[in-house]
Amino acid sequence: MRSETKTTTARRYTIMSIIVLMVICIAIGWMISKRTANVKPVVQQSVVAHLPISPDKKKVDAMSITLKTIVQDQSPTIAFASLQTFIAQNPKLINRCHDLTHAIGDAAYQKYGNFTEAIKYTNDLCGSGYIHSLIVHALQDTKDPDTIIKTICEGQDGYCYHGIGHGLMFFTENDVPRSLAYCKKLPLGHDARCSEGVYMQNFEDDQDFATPYVYKDDPLRLCREEPYFKPGCYHYTGVYLAEHRTSDENMFSLCDAAESSYYTKCVSGMGARLMATHLNDPKKAEAICETEKDERTKNACLDGLVSYDLVEYNSIPHTETFCTLLNKENQQACLDALEVRKAYYK
Repeated sequence: MRSETKTTTARRYTIMSIIVLMVICIAIGWMISKRTANVKPVVQQSVVAHLPISPDKKKVDAMSITLKTIVQDQSPTIAFASLQTFIAQNPKLINRCHDLTHAIGDAAYQKYGNFTEAIKYTNDLCGSGYIHSLIVHALQDTKDPDTIIKTICEGQDGYCYHGIGHGLMFFTENDVPRSLAYCKKLPLGHDARCSEGVYMQNFEDDQDFATPYVYKDDPLRLCREEPYFKPGCYHYTGVYLAEHRTSDENMFSLCDAAESSYYTKCVSGMGARLMATHLNDPKKAEAICETEKDERTKNACLDGLVSYDLVEYNSIPHTETFCTLLNKENQQACLDALEVRKAYYK
């Protein structure tokens, strides 16, 4: 009997020991998982880090619906004020602001039914996405854009003619040569702004039509083959390269395939893209420009920062202040780039 009791007692101790060990293992595992969950992985820095951190697409889509509703129930003016409030509450939205002003334009055109009424609420906020949207709708409603493109921007600034380029690309279904042929019918100066809209639209990500003129293996081919509107082409191809070819260690070297006299236009486009990416912290964009040791390339990149700041804020005083925030050795290059563009902005 004593032998059986001892055996039973031993079994109980063994079982209890196993249970205790299991509990200890589970507890240790839980503690380790909790600690490692808070450990951030080390990410090797590369040009990929230049890409923008945008708000969740679902949130942006929901905000577009909200702004459109405000336009329908109240007015575009109230929608613009609401958008500025949203951006103040969530600064990262600035990277999607242009798209959101397009949404306001879409709703305004739908509400008022024509360009003449909708343009009364024009606002240059975030690169004038509003007027771009109105022109796209106006050109989609016509069978022959010749008359419209010659009159629709009377009394408007260069943003409007840039918008014509976007609209022509919708009208021609991304036929770049055909769109540029329409741009050539505009007065000198306005024709170039129109071409910039064409090239910008050509490289947009969200497209309604095929993009046969985006040569992914050699994007600069489009510009080398363009006989007339080369500056705008090289600028927006540079923007495209900075956005989509970020795995290259030396990003600026991608512009080496440009014609030599337009190399800096390509680099300036890259700078513009960097500024768009780091609009909330432009010193980061400046730091990327400074990774280039060649003075000409660095200054071309800084030129792109100025270009985008002007497009975004349409304010010479704002850009002058921006230049003073750069490192001292870059301030003069910034101001020189601004001086060249002053005639086009308020």
